[in-house]
Amino acid sequence: MSGNKIKALIFGFAFTVFHSFTNFSINSHSITQKVLRIHIIPNSDSPEDQILKIKIKDRILSEHKENLSNLKNLIQAKNYIFQNINNINKTIKEEIINNNLNYSFKTEFINNMYFGTRYYENTVFPAGDYQALRITLGNGTGKNWWCVLFPSICLSSASEQTKTEEVFTLAEQEIITSPKKYKIKFKILEIFT
Repeated sequence: MSGNKIKALIFGFAFTVFHSFTNFSINSHSITQKVLRIHIIPNSDSPEDQILKIKIKDRILSEHKENLSNLKNLIQAKNYIFQNINNINKTIKEEIINNNLNYSFKTEFINNMYFGTRYYENTVFPAGDYQALRITLGNGTGKNWWCVLFPSICLSSASEQTKTEEVFTLAEQEIITSPKKYKIKFKILEIFT
């Protein structure tokens, strides 16, 4: 094989890999722009604080499940959270009191919160900056809990979830539902973001 053919093959291979990764990167970024996450950071890793984190998570998801499950896009999801932030704060305060704990908390909406690649059952969300409702309890030094509020991945059983095809393109759906296929690409994306 001549030197020119080898160079052409190498160039063709490099172009294919670059093109493949570029499309993956664009679709991964597009996913981050369609998702609303929830992130709860407990006061500490003590059993009481970790239990409280789960109780707050369970109540928020239970109280807002039906409304969040009916939303069609990220704008609606953000508006819903903004309109219901006082109810969410009330729930958090009640759970702190009900569990005989005495510390403050902070709820905030973050427009660009970085998350590494995260797996949730059969779904994966690529590394990147997401919009998130973050709840910090007390000192906020414990192991956190996170999930996806919109689309409603963590709100329902699989049969009740917001259909991802209503939110994501086919290429985006392929990424979030094929974690093994894209594992190396996810790692590369994390390194370069």
